[in-house]
Amino acid sequence: MKLEELEKMNKIIEEKLAVDEVNNCIHDDADNCNCRKPKPGMIVAAAKKWNIDLTKSFLIGDNWKDVETGKAAGLKTFLIRKDYNKELKKGYDFEVANLKEAFQIIKNLGPSEALAKEG
Repeated sequence: MKLEELEKMNKIIEEKLAVDEVNNCIHDDADNCNCRKPKPGMIVAAAKKWNIDLTKSFLIGDNWKDVETGKAAGLKTFLIRKDYNKELKKGYDFEVANLKEAFQIIKNLGPSEALAKEG
């Protein structure tokens, strides 16, 4: 993705959603940085900055790098099932059709119950 497109996307997120911060890794795999998925550096840094308890947090994604990043950071993970990721059969805690379903599970179970459930 071109940097200009990423900046446009971030601006939309910031304008439409009540978020405190948007973070991106703009490195390539060859850079071997700690912030590029599946390494958890960006999540760990945000957790320290914002005093986030990662044991009570979730990562929602649609590919193996998302799942691995979440696990490496100590999060419970949701896989949004898509045609392109149907070969991914394990490693995540919950499988959902979309973001709305993931949010509903988190909302209905609450953090303490959701963290005890393995999906």
